Amino acid sequence: MTAPAYQEPRGYHRLADLMGQYPEVAIFRRFGSLNALNLLSLQAELINLQVEFRDVWIEDDISTDESEKRFSSYFLQLHNAEESFQLKKLLEIRKKLQEYSRSGRCSVSSC
Repeated sequence: MTAPAYQEPRGYHRLADLMGQYPEVAIFRRFGSLNALNLLSLQAELINLQVEFRDVWIEDDISTDESEKRFSSYFLQLHNAEESFQLKKLLEIRKKLQEYSRSGRCSVSSC
């Protein structure tokens, strides 16, 4: 099978070539309202996680188990307690915060 003859790019391929050669003509949408909506949604999720986390650490603080009582004061003890609901909630918050931070970099005003 022989290679096809060279063909000038068309459509988006042609536009991409032009933008590649002349970056000053490149224009991209920022989707500002969609980015704002996404950030607001992530904020609502984080607020809910924060409330849930507060309830969990309060339960640990009033626990009769001395090791659970120390979770709020000693991160090492918390991280060593793999079955701790507080630790699971904290890691869930960490993941959501990372998602929020990444989304915030591409915010409403810039991307």
